[in-house]
Amino acid sequence: MINEEMYNELLLKNENLNNELLKRDNVIEYLLSVIDIIKHDANIKEQQLDYLLNHIKNNNYQEFSYKTSTKKQNDKNQNIQKKNSNQSIIKIKIHNLSLQKIQINSINEYLLEIIFSYLSIKDLIIVSETNKKFHKITSNNKIWSKIYFKAYNSLLLFKEDDTCEVIKSYINKNKKPKIQYYTSDNNFYKKNYIQMKKLNLSWEEYRPIVTTISINSCITCLNLKSNELIYSAVDGSAGLFKIYSYRKLIDNNNELYMQHHKQIKICQKLCSYYGHCGPIWSFDRNDDLLFTGSYDKTIKIWNVKKGNCLNTTRAHNSWVSSIKFEKNFNKLISSSWDSTIKLWNLNLEDNTLNNDIIISNDPGNYIYCIESDLSNGRIISGNEKRTIDIWNIEKINEKENSLIGHLERINTLKMYNNLIFSGSEDKHGRIWDKRNGKCEILLNGHNRGITQIDYDEVSNRIFTSSIDKTIKIYDMRKNSEIRTLVGHSDSVYSITFDHGKLISGSKDNSIRIWNFLN
Repeated sequence: MINEEMYNELLLKNENLNNELLKRDNVIEYLLSVIDIIKHDANIKEQQLDYLLNHIKNNNYQEFSYKTSTKKQNDKNQNIQKKNSNQSIIKIKIHNLSLQKIQINSINEYLLEIIFSYLSIKDLIIVSETNKKFHKITSNNKIWSKIYFKAYNSLLLFKEDDTCEVIKSYINKNKKPKIQYYTSDNNFYKKNYIQMKKLNLSWEEYRPIVTTISINSCITCLNLKSNELIYSAVDGSAGLFKIYSYRKLIDNNNELYMQHHKQIKICQKLCSYYGHCGPIWSFDRNDDLLFTGSYDKTIKIWNVKKGNCLNTTRAHNSWVSSIKFEKNFNKLISSSWDSTIKLWNLNLEDNTLNNDIIISNDPGNYIYCIESDLSNGRIISGNEKRTIDIWNIEKINEKENSLIGHLERINTLKMYNNLIFSGSEDKHGRIWDKRNGKCEILLNGHNRGITQIDYDEVSNRIFTSSIDKTIKIYDMRKNSEIRTLVGHSDSVYSITFDHGKLISGSKDNSIRIWNFLN
């Protein structure tokens, strides 16, 4: 039981806590005021800043007042006036302090560094042009690293030779990223930010350099990993290419190359995979193993480097439409036109597959594509009857949820965190929230069915390929189409990408490399 004395003590503690939180809010408001001063008056003096900090310590916040310079001063619009920092001036009452006698060079660099880190890019550039001291501070790696990671949710870094390396494709929101320095250059992150801005502009506006690789059959599936490109084809074959970096191949005479007067070796075929008796409609790879699913109802396991077949499994009663390998669980998932999804355990000793779980869909409801969410015990499938089904593998043959919205069959799926991306024969792409099953974004633009959809979590770009012979790029943040790539003479069935290039495979028996790093 809580007596009256304990109750009063709790009330007092609660009141003290509220007062402490109020003080913290005032401190934040105070610091925002200091930042606004710097933006409007670069000649703020050290004594003035000391005065502000002393007021923070003394909890005296009454000497600050917001007054707008606009003619329309309405008490009802106070929130709008505070947000419009470009039209606001903070007046500070400082007693017996001359603003003209104090030199700007006396301001503490550490304090300026903290203040500048909260400025926008535009304001930071303006401040950097004020004097040498400000330029030195605004070029600091600490400031630009914060700006860089805030703008790009990844550790995609440009080295000194202007090539790129993906250290980590995304950052766990619950953990702070570990910043890794490749150079002692103080402008390292600033250069990276500028390079990323240029790269994004290239994706949106500039004309890419296009290289075409001719194959003897229709391309059905592509996968790019560490500049190693694997393709599969309708004739039952697959192949491995090494893609070389354009930056390493093109010399200083770019004009000759752009005019096609200079021949450069862009790729090299390293290996071929022969053995299937029908088209390979899907594949996935581990570091050393390649898994292929075919029209001949089998799944084959290959050595990626050597090209020899390690194992063949009669997996389904109809053609294998999609397969996914989960490295963390050492499991392979396959789907088929026999309306089943199978979960396989991979034995690494003899490279054999052992069937673990079978999920049966309605007869005749062919499954075209699957996505794996084994970390949450889920498998997602797209089928003939226009629905996206979420299966709980612990409750076999029970659908946890069905996402309804497409008007024709589901051709392709992609999942990232709680988002599901889908493309359908109804010409539309959709982005779903897995938690509530609602369609959040509708992607329009194609004239025929979408064959593949993919998502880049680094740049928030969405890629779609279609039977209408085009590839479209969307910006998820703006919910708008960025551009359309036209070049193939027949249906585009597959796409893959990295930070600087997009690779597409088509029914016109060709693979196109669209390079935006030029």
